[in-house]
Amino acid sequence: MEVASARSAGGLSARLPAILFWLLAAVVVGLATASVVLGLKVYDKHQAEAERQAALHAARQEAINLLTLDYRTVDQDVNRVLNGATGRFRDEFASRTADLEKFMSQAKSTSQGQVQSAGVVSIDDDSAEVLVVADQTVRGEQSKQPLSRHYRLSMGLERHGERWLVSKIGYVG
Repeated sequence: MEVASARSAGGLSARLPAILFWLLAAVVVGLATASVVLGLKVYDKHQAEAERQAALHAARQEAINLLTLDYRTVDQDVNRVLNGATGRFRDEFASRTADLEKFMSQAKSTSQGQVQSAGVVSIDDDSAEVLVVADQTVRGEQSKQPLSRHYRLSMGLERHGERWLVSKIGYVG
């Protein structure tokens, strides 16, 4: 009996370094896997926030472009709006540019837009909805006092490549 227990004790002590090696290897692999998974989650969260910020920036800029017009540079101003637009909104705005240019030239009108606040309501890989609160000050040759307007806009955006473009605009009550 003593010989058998000596052999089993000797066999265990001989295998102990191999067992410890494989146990340590499993722990290292587990930690590496956990690190990769956590790293990917952090990266995904960062990417999602970057997309939210890009959509928010595009909506804010398009609101400023839409509300800032000058009869002296109306062609450039209209092109700036069209550059940030797509779909139905772009088509509707483009169809009205001749009337807008005529009106602004006759009234010698200028307007200045300023975004007060904006927030992303929803976003996915290729679309977003953003609410924008903006003010506009309009001046014309015929009016003695500037006219101030306050807007609450719901803007639908679509992702085109690396850009977010406004595809629809609605007024929020």
